[in-house]
Parts: sequence; structure tokens; C-alpha cells
Amino acid sequence: MDIEEKILLQVRTNNLENYDVDFIIAQLCVLNNRPFEEMKQKVDNMIDNGQIVPHEQDNTKYTMKTDNKVHSPYTNDNEQVAYDILSRKDKRGKRRRGKLVGKLQGTSKGYAFLVVEDPNQPDVYINERNLRGALNGDTVSVELIDGKGRREEGKVVQVLERANDSIVGKITYTKKNAIVTPDDVKFGTDIFIPLNKTLNAHNGDKVVVAIDRYYPTKKSPDGRVIEVLGAPNKIETEVLALVRSYHLYETFPSKVAEAAKSVPDSIDKSKYKDRLDYTNEMTFTIDGEDTRDMDDAISLTINEKGNYVLGVHIADVGEYVGRNSVIDREAFKRGTSVYFPNLVLPMLPRELSNGICSLNERVDRLTLSVFIEYDKHSFNRVDYKITESIINSKKRYTYTEVQKIFDGDAKTIENNSQFVPMLENMRVLASKLAEQRHKRGAIEFDIPEVQINLNDLGDVLEVYPRENNESHRLIESFMVAANEAIAEHFLKAKVPFVYRIHETPDGEKMKSLMQFINGLGIDAKVGNVEDVQPAEVQEIIENLEGTDYKYVVNRVALRSMRKAKYSPECLGHFGLASTYY
Repeated sequence: MDIEEKILLQVRTNNLENYDVDFIIAQLCVLNNRPFEEMKQKVDNMIDNGQIVPHEQDNTKYTMKTDNKVHSPYTNDNEQVAYDILSRKDKRGKRRRGKLVGKLQGTSKGYAFLVVEDPNQPDVYINERNLRGALNGDTVSVELIDGKGRREEGKVVQVLERANDSIVGKITYTKKNAIVTPDDVKFGTDIFIPLNKTLNAHNGDKVVVAIDRYYPTKKSPDGRVIEVLGAPNKIETEVLALVRSYHLYETFPSKVAEAAKSVPDSIDKSKYKDRLDYTNEMTFTIDGEDTRDMDDAISLTINEKGNYVLGVHIADVGEYVGRNSVIDREAFKRGTSVYFPNLVLPMLPRELSNGICSLNERVDRLTLSVFIEYDKHSFNRVDYKITESIINSKKRYTYTEVQKIFDGDAKTIENNSQFVPMLENMRVLASKLAEQRHKRGAIEFDIPEVQINLNDLGDVLEVYPRENNESHRLIESFMVAANEAIAEHFLKAKVPFVYRIHETPDGEKMKSLMQFINGLGIDAKVGNVEDVQPAEVQEIIENLEGTDYKYVVNRVALRSMRKAKYSPECLGHFGLASTYY
């Protein structure tokens, strides 16, 4: 059967003539895994020859024709029309059980899960034999089928959008061709490379491959090498492999770089008379030794009532990055700065991230400040003020230096005598705020982070647990306090806002967690797994202190939580036991 006969059969089988030309071509591209231009040429020729008679195109919606009359308007979403086709009865007369759209999440074992957009819809298990050529990250339509297990099961009926046009992996030569094994074990298949498309990569090199053709079966995609990254296990090769794998950006476009040059490198206070001038007051930053840009500073005063007034000052990036400007669009595309042990890929050009938007020592900077007043006896919040400001950070502290002061190191205290009283007051306030969070049930998982120490050549010298001492917890307390005050302010002001939310854990996962803990011989329980309270999880974690199971249960408990995310709705933060965040 030649390609035209195959196309004609597909058109007839799926009644594609009931739809317009663009939709027919789009469906045939998916069914045959062929590029749009190739399918368009075939379809155009077949229309000219009278083999295909498509429905007349309607620019506003797709419609179906029956007996030369137009009936039942369809949405102008190709996806929806495709589902309407798929919802017809199968050969046995059974109507298909349902349809779902989502992204495919592959596994190293070959099977996959469909992750749908609706957070209330559980993931759908897809056996390897039912993937039909779909790969990790692809957007697919899935038909629900009768499975053997309790989990919803499905099979892929259509790949709507491929997730990967390039893949990073290791190239291996055979006698007649080459294959690239992706670094991402979830990708699901090797990639076939003709010998004349290897870009002279050496056997075993890390390479970037462009995928030229997918297949609707388990057959490996066809591709070609577009970049040779170098020999594996070298720091520069592996970092570059990560950059390419996640489609990160190493440089800024010329228009963005040019726009960044026009940003001032200093503040003229006379232009900002409406801002609070806080430059003569004591503020400072506390960050890690390897921090390259400082975006928050803190201050603390005692007012005439004897109350504590905490100041949290955040670099006012918005003053220099106008909405929909070239810098704004580039930052939106990047989403965040990315940190490697020996490299930073910033979201903003360095003129901003390390310059005018970094709260460097002894220079004026524009900030957004929140001042939070706490009662001197109860340490409850009694007032707050949010304002645009100008500060001048008097000191760039590291966590190590501050901790030495807290530990009573005489020399460090003597060298920082002007800052010590404020730091000691901050220490008291942070401790009281931590006590309050603990009383309301905030959860503190004891899972140490890892610190990697490199030399100048990028070689790993040592790997050790990252410290989380009192100086770290001080900054955490103050940032949580600022976030809570600001979230509550904007919610009550009924202003559209973005919140950081952490929802109540899934009941099934909490049930499994309890079974796991009880299986270890630990007596743990919660009142209602469907509505567990933060304090209940906190109590379980604390009761593990000093036991051999502490670390593993902390890990499993953390994995039982939902992921924190951003939302336009203020749904609270379960882990912090916070109503506003």
C-alpha cells in the first residue's frame, strides 16, 4: 500500500472529509508521523485529483456536514474534534469509556503515567505496550480502558504535541549506524543516527541530537547530531549537558544586552522623593559565602513603646524592568536563575542581577520594604507597613560570621561591635517567631541538604551536609513573617495577587504513610487521613528524634506531602501551618 492509498484509507476510516483541509492535514501528520509540509502536498494533490473532498473551511469553528447540511457546531480546537471522532463506538459496539488529555510522565521501567491538568484527577497508568510511540513529556490523548489493578488505566490514542525536538545523550557506534542513549532514562528509547549525520563525534561522546522523525510504534526515532559536547564525566561536559537538556540560556540576546547597558549603575535619590529614605538607618544582608547577588536585607529597631519593628527590604527589580520590555520578556522566558556549583545562568543581565538590583554593601539601592511591629511581651504582630524605599546596606554578612557572633566568638564580636546589639535583638525575635510557628503546628523535616566543595578547576574536593544553624533559621523566620504579612494584606485588600500555597496532603498518601510507619513498629496515628492537621505530622516527626528510623521516615513523610506551588488563590500553607502565605 503506497502512501496515498494509506492516506485515503485513513480519511475514509475517520470520516475526515467532514472537516476542513487544515484539520485533515493536522490529523494525517499525527497518524503518519510526517511533517506538515509533506502531508499538505499529498493532501493538496489528492484534492486536485478529486480523491478527497473536504468540508468547506469555516474560519470561526469546525463543523460537521451530514446530507449536505451543516449540523452540530464543534469547537475550533482540533483536539476536541479529534476526541469527538474517538468517542464513536468501536467494532464490538462498545462506546469508549472516556478521554483525557495530559502530559506523559515516563519511567525508567518502560511504563508511563498520564498527568492531567485537573489536580483532582488522579494520574492514569499506561502500560508500555499501550504507549504507541508516545514518549516522556509528550502531550497525548488517552482512552481509559479496563485494567487489572485499582489504578485508572489507559492507552494512548494520539500524540498531540511532541515534547522533545532535541535530546542529550551518549553516542555509540555499531557497524552500520550509531545510536544515542539519552541521559534522561525516562525518555523511553534510543535514537537512531545514520553514520553520515554524527558530526564526527567520537564513540562515547556526549552529544545533542535533533529528532527528525518519530514513529507510532516502539521503533527508535531518527535523528542527527547537532552538537558534540565532549567526553563524558568531565565537569565542563556534564554542566553543558545539563544546560542543553533543560534548554537553558547561556547568553542574552543582543537587544536584551543593549537594554541592560542603559540601566543606571547608581541611585540619584533626588529622583525618588516619594520613597522612604532609609539610607541612614542600619540595614545589612546575610547570605552564604558563595552568594553572588543579594536581593534581601533586614533591619530591627525598638520603638517608643518598646516593641520590636522588623524591616525586610527586597530589591525593587520592577523599577528597572518595565512590563513587557525586552528584559521582562527574556526574564519570563527563563523563569528563574539557575545555579550550578561553578556557574550561574541569571534570569536578568548581570548589570541588574549583580549591579543595580543587588543590595551590595555601602551603596544606595531601591527596595520594597515591609516593617512589622511585634508586641514586646507577647511577640504577636500588632501592626505593619508596606512602602517603597531606598536603603544603604551597611554590611554584607555571611551566615558563618553571624553564627560566630551568636556562639560568642570574642574577636568576631569585637570587630562587629556596632552591629551586635541589633543582631542579638534579632536573635530574640527570631526565636520567639519560631516558637509561635511551632505552637500552631509548623512542620520541620530534618533532611540535611548537601554542600559540594570544588576547587578552581571544578574538581569535587568534598561533599558534606549543608549547615542549617541559628543564623540560617533567623533569616528563614524573618522571610516567612514578611511573606505572611504581605499575603494577608493583599488578600484583605482584594487585590489580584500570587500566593505560595501548600495544600493538605492526599488522604490515600497519608494512609500509606501511617501504614509504613506502623510497619516499622512505631505507634503513629492521625485523627482523619482525609483532613490531617500540620500539628499531627509535626508530632510524628518529633517523636522520631533519636531513633534509627528518623531519617527514612522524614524522607517518606516529605514525599507524602503535596508539592508547594504558586496560585492566584490564597489556600494557605500546610507545612508552615500558615493561613496566609
